[in-house]
Amino acid sequence: MKICLIGDYPPYKGGVSHFNFMLHKTLAARHSVTTISWKRKYPALFYPGKEQRVGNPESGNDILFILDSVNPLTWLSAAEFINKNKFDAVVFHWLTPFMGLMFFIIAKLVKKQSRIISICHNVLPHEKGFLDIFLTRLFSSKVDCFLLHSGREIADLKQIIKNPKLEVAYHPLYDMFENKKVPREIAKKKLGISGNVVLFFGYVREYKGLKDLIKCLPHVLKKINLTLLVVGEFWQGKKKYTKLIKDSNLEKNIILIDSYVPDNEVQNYFNASDLVAMPYRSATQSGSIQTAFGFDVPVVCTDVGGLGESVTDGTTGFVVPKENTQKLAEAVIRYFEERKEKEFVANIKRTKERFSWKNYAALLEKCIS
Repeated sequence: MKICLIGDYPPYKGGVSHFNFMLHKTLAARHSVTTISWKRKYPALFYPGKEQRVGNPESGNDILFILDSVNPLTWLSAAEFINKNKFDAVVFHWLTPFMGLMFFIIAKLVKKQSRIISICHNVLPHEKGFLDIFLTRLFSSKVDCFLLHSGREIADLKQIIKNPKLEVAYHPLYDMFENKKVPREIAKKKLGISGNVVLFFGYVREYKGLKDLIKCLPHVLKKINLTLLVVGEFWQGKKKYTKLIKDSNLEKNIILIDSYVPDNEVQNYFNASDLVAMPYRSATQSGSIQTAFGFDVPVVCTDVGGLGESVTDGTTGFVVPKENTQKLAEAVIRYFEERKEKEFVANIKRTKERFSWKNYAALLEKCIS
């Protein structure tokens, strides 16, 4: 088949970019694949972070950086390219309604000859806007099949469109990083830390519940001495977090690294961590879980979205209610007191095939056919 992917691609930052890189690579082993990505993703005014990419895009025969989210002429050029090359399927990475009008126009112009697939990283965004439903429904009206990353997203999708054709394909492992296993103590020494380490990794946004993790820490420290490593670019209100840390007298136990981590440095933090914490208040899925599992690191997460579908409670980690600092603290304490690492790591290794890119690609092919 000839397949066109539309969405983020390196050097653009973030989980969807990594995801599309691995999907392109996996599909290209069996099909003819082209990715269309951004010449400009967001105008600076609409982007809450720092830089949107690391380095400059370099187009090739199968990677084209031609889309500008606010220039309709580039949308028309992309549609013309797709029609000219007669793709069997066009696969859109759906993440935000900001792209709704652009994706709708491209899909409308190519639908006569190409099957339209939507990979829903979120059916609806975590931070809601008043046009979200309208723009999501607009694009969804042109979609032939939806690929969801959580069974819990089915209800959201059915609010948008009646009787959608869909498949649920859980987020595959992120194993594109330099997954070199280094003994934990050596990795800790490299970062200048020691003892028990819990990692919070990724962009810091309100819905990810870092406040709940910080608030539970004094309860944990009564039983277990540890360091909380917060690694990721702060998108919102860093001062609120630093004030909370100071007011809770946690400066000695929390390290903040406010920056985007290059791919070749990701391994440093996961190799040094005993446990990854994801106290999200809302979610669909998360690449942080699959990155953790890629490095054989157990996870404690909240039971929101598909997080509890990826982490098996008591087997590959612990799943706790959202915004419940007591239960979160109890799970972290239990992990260290009961020495769960060896058991959980063995279980992670046994279940990795469930999250393989090969399995994901097979479900995408089922959507296309």
